[in-house]
Amino acid sequence: GRYRLSRGLNVRNAESIVIEGADAVNTILDISEGEGACINLSGGNDVTLRNFTMVGHSGFAERDQCGILRTLGSSYFWGFGAKGCNAVSIGSTQRVLVENCHGRRMATECFVSGSRSRGTAEKPNDAHCKQTTYLRCSAIDCGRNAFNDVMCGSENTSVLNCRIVDVGGCAWEGASRFVRFQGNYVRNAGTVAMGNLGPANHDETFPELGAGQHIIADNVFESVVPYGGCAVRAAVGATQVLITNNLFVNFGSSAVNISGRSDPTHYPTATATIAGNLFDMTEIDEKSTARIAVDVSGANVIVSNNQIYVRGECDPQVTAIKLLEPAVNLNIHNNLIRNCGVGILAGRGAATVTEVVDERTFALGS
Repeated sequence: GRYRLSRGLNVRNAESIVIEGADAVNTILDISEGEGACINLSGGNDVTLRNFTMVGHSGFAERDQCGILRTLGSSYFWGFGAKGCNAVSIGSTQRVLVENCHGRRMATECFVSGSRSRGTAEKPNDAHCKQTTYLRCSAIDCGRNAFNDVMCGSENTSVLNCRIVDVGGCAWEGASRFVRFQGNYVRNAGTVAMGNLGPANHDETFPELGAGQHIIADNVFESVVPYGGCAVRAAVGATQVLITNNLFVNFGSSAVNISGRSDPTHYPTATATIAGNLFDMTEIDEKSTARIAVDVSGANVIVSNNQIYVRGECDPQVTAIKLLEPAVNLNIHNNLIRNCGVGILAGRGAATVTEVVDERTFALGS
């Protein structure tokens, strides 16, 4: 049946529980006049959610209202904070399977997880997210993110064979460890964003364990990116990233970015392989805009065995591979590039110097 919710369903400290609908077509949790997560998991272990469709109140057309709103007397405010809704929210539940569950018109992250850290060898914490799997799910017509791990404490999250279409925020955003984003279809959705490890979402285990480790493989990306500037990005702290065997179809936006930009409050990004991908950068709409297939400014990156091309006439707006400082230790080989305005472009990084501290140190501007 269809269930109209003013608030979500809370499951606290579960022990081996299954919440299952009859099927995803006829079992609908409708929070369009309420707020919060349709299903909220807090603590516990071994939870399975299966066969639901969950409907919120803010779709792709409302993405600007759900996003950053500039304010007088302060910096900004996330619009979804006024009245948010999620499909599923997971907080430090150890093992979760979300199968054949579908989110529509969610104002906040559609599927979101956060967790305490697993701790250190001296102070271990066993009650953290050890495995979260989203299988054959979808996020369609949503105001903000499709899938999200908000803290680096979560481990072993998998987004498998899912469909992400018309999403006004990130298709995936994660600061967590050991993530697989595989076999998914993404169209007209924001960036698969890895990293974002600022002071608020990393812990004392980072120097030893790292975070932001991702495998982005066997996915199809189509059309354009309405939020985030590119389809896949590793930034501020993501390490050990594989971007392999993905297909980019009629791609009118930039595709892959390994960003070396950082600041005193964030870790740098490094160590990635971009290999075996097929970038069809053909613009099928009326206007072609400037875009880059592979953009690298992070260190220790391999770019190999990719095809980057435009069908038909050469498109002067397309740069196949761009390499910028502060990148070091790059290996670029065996890529096939056709009909792009620029094949391989190398350049210096640029910044504004606000203060010269001494002969070897200076402060950057914003």
